[in-house]
Amino acid sequence: MPDLSANDRGYVRKRESTQLEFKQSFQPGSIRSYARTMAGMANNHGGEIVFGVKDTPRIPIGLQNEKFENFDPRKINQVLLEHFSGDVDWEIKTHSQHGLIFGVIAVSEASEKPVICTRSHSESKLREGGIYFRYRGETREIRFSELRDILTAERDKEKRLWMDHIQTIAQVGPQYVQIVDALRGEMTVGDTQVIIDEALVKKLNVYKWTPTNCLARNYQRI
Repeated sequence: MPDLSANDRGYVRKRESTQLEFKQSFQPGSIRSYARTMAGMANNHGGEIVFGVKDTPRIPIGLQNEKFENFDPRKINQVLLEHFSGDVDWEIKTHSQHGLIFGVIAVSEASEKPVICTRSHSESKLREGGIYFRYRGETREIRFSELRDILTAERDKEKRLWMDHIQTIAQVGPQYVQIVDALRGEMTVGDTQVIIDEALVKKLNVYKWTPTNCLARNYQRI
């Protein structure tokens, strides 16, 4: 939770940033707009949406009603699943500071980027295929330089994962390692093709091969 202490004029010292957004109040009808900001934060380094701070000037007033505390967080999950690809890891909580109660939606950095909008909603400025990114004090569609950095980081992560696999194979011995095609539930051992039960395939810890973050095939090392 960011420090919401005020200066001698009564304004919150902290300003909105790449990891912080202020809202005066929580509005259940604005969930898609909040989800847009959440996706933008997930595509950057995570962040927090804090409810209970007036904008221009930034005056801490706290929550003025029980809408936030009575809200069902499953509705946020539903909107995220409806409009975005990938997982957005988040939590909702309240925070007490200086005798006031603030609402907080805390968002973690996405483990796989980019999180992409899959369904448009004009009122919430959601565009199918759009990738939102949190810049200083605003969330908007990503610029080329930031998207390039995300894709480069994902490729580097994939390379490190393959190197880990190769090192493990070298330690175990290639003669003892087989690859499972988790999409078809198949594995070839010598000249024999082994079919794996679908229920078992789902229990395997799947390593995702995602060139330029587009899931192509899933493989399992056993």
